[in-house]
Amino acid sequence: MDLENLSKPELIQKLQYLEFELTQLKRAIFGSKSERFVSSDIAGQGNLFTESVDREDYKPAEGRKIIEVPKKPKKQPVRQKIPAHLPRVEIVLEPQVNVSIMRRLGEQVSEKLEIKPARIYVHKTVRPKYIDSE
Repeated sequence: MDLENLSKPELIQKLQYLEFELTQLKRAIFGSKSERFVSSDIAGQGNLFTESVDREDYKPAEGRKIIEVPKKPKKQPVRQKIPAHLPRVEIVLEPQVNVSIMRRLGEQVSEKLEIKPARIYVHKTVRPKYIDSE
């Protein structure tokens, strides 16, 4: 490269080009992964803000209607019931107060599948609900 024969504007232009190239190489080597090798001019892809578009080319087709398709509601995941053939170990947790004068209202039942070595069973916990009948 013969820099001695270049004029001052050509030298400035060459210097600006070399500085630009150096910054691009530094970004490619030391930049974060998301910034590496990002090309601003991708082949075959136009720029949205610089190209002019003729509006005559984009006329809506006559006789066509837009049909809205209703969205199907998403199904919520549902837990499957624990099979009835598995043995159950039932534990009843009674309140710590005297329930002899109370009337039983219902109960809350929760089941949890538990596995012990060579033994599978369902741990069933029953919590009776009472209401004062006075």
